[in-house]
Amino acid sequence: MEALRDSKIKSSPKRPASGALRCFAFIAAFVLLIPVAALSSDGIGWKWIEGGSVRNMLKEGSALWLIDLRGSSAYDSEHIEGSVNIPASFLQHRGLPRNKTIVLVDDYLGQRISREAADELVKEGYEKVYVLNGGIVLWRLEGFPVVEKKPVVRGVTRDELKWAIENNIALRILDLRDVPEREKEKMPNSEGVPGKDIAERAGKLKAMIKKSEGGSLSERLKKHETIILLTSASVDAASVAVKIAREVKEDVRYLIGGYAVFAGNDKKPAGLKGSCPTCPGK
Repeated sequence: MEALRDSKIKSSPKRPASGALRCFAFIAAFVLLIPVAALSSDGIGWKWIEGGSVRNMLKEGSALWLIDLRGSSAYDSEHIEGSVNIPASFLQHRGLPRNKTIVLVDDYLGQRISREAADELVKEGYEKVYVLNGGIVLWRLEGFPVVEKKPVVRGVTRDELKWAIENNIALRILDLRDVPEREKEKMPNSEGVPGKDIAERAGKLKAMIKKSEGGSLSERLKKHETIILLTSASVDAASVAVKIAREVKEDVRYLIGGYAVFAGNDKKPAGLKGSCPTCPGK
């Protein structure tokens, strides 16, 4: 449109455009209108939306539905102020209003649940569908209000982590196992943490994370990556994650079951400790 507008400014009003030029202008205008028509009719799918935009919309009282797709237990533990809880499995049966902006939120790696739900809503004809970039975790790191009843430690299932790796989600996997175990069963794309025992390794891990926390908050959020703690099955990974998360301003989670489960052992290893309060069905 800028190009067309410029051509009108430059052309003299005393010299009408030739038939060829008028034909070209008509075709160009028609082509430029095609994306707009597609956007308003069939749509181009859902879009990402930043936390700051959602925060402003909530303040202004916009026609916005901020929907938390997690289970009720996870929602009760911690949720974004102003959000409503509709678990993903019930979303299609709720008959959401079509004249409102729908923003979906969860706390899964890469917002997998929100992405899948957004795909379904678009298929059903909803046009104003968004996924909150970074989910509730990034929202909290940005300092926006949450309702919290108890501290949340997030466990990651094997399938969730594999999906995140396959879809190139920004991750930093930190291996807290001892050297012999790491060398025997190596975790791809992971960083080993030195130390004689789990306590020493956890201490050094906090220092490693803090060292990479340089720069302003906005700069850190732009290069946001989820930290996944990998431990032995016998270690209480949830407790380790809680202690580390208390001292760093990062998205820290732990792999449920450790490497043994990730590698394909479906049975819960003996001595496995910790739980996942935000996993499906909780």
